[in-house]
Amino acid sequence: MAILLSIAEKAGFPGIPLALILVSWHFKYAYVLFDHVVRGVDEPPALDINMVNPVNEQRPIAQVIILAAVAALVKLTASALSPAAGTVLAALALFFFPASVAILGLEGNMLKAVYPVALVRMVAGAGGHVRGGAQPHRRRRSGLGGCGAALALDAGANRRRHVRGSLYLQRPRRRPV
Repeated sequence: MAILLSIAEKAGFPGIPLALILVSWHFKYAYVLFDHVVRGVDEPPALDINMVNPVNEQRPIAQVIILAAVAALVKLTASALSPAAGTVLAALALFFFPASVAILGLEGNMLKAVYPVALVRMVAGAGGHVRGGAQPHRRRRSGLGGCGAALALDAGANRRRHVRGSLYLQRPRRRPV
């Protein structure tokens, strides 16, 4: 996939459809893996020919549209208001991005994945797995655990893992027969 993405990059404008198809494949497999984890299946899914079809799964396309809209909104805010406002909006978008992915994965509804009330409920429902950053069991009420900027930078990278872990712990378990 990396080789094909580099070919798409070197191709310039004609490589955009190839890049979109490759990103779509990546997101499709991520959502299929997400579905397997939520359902309680322990093995990762095998690649299937249905994952190659760019129109059979709409969640990856919706996620790309959400990301593009948020990026445009951040850029517009930074240019129209101030760079500080754009930075604050980007930080909020980064904080709520895993919740948006989780809602889109569970519900399949693009509008619900950007609805602020649903995003706040998902973050609140995930508990310390999202808000606490890298060490949710050691966090203070401030939400950053008192570790300052290092934890704040690390929290963005670890947030997706904590959401997946939280959803894995809350998944319905299959009972052995």
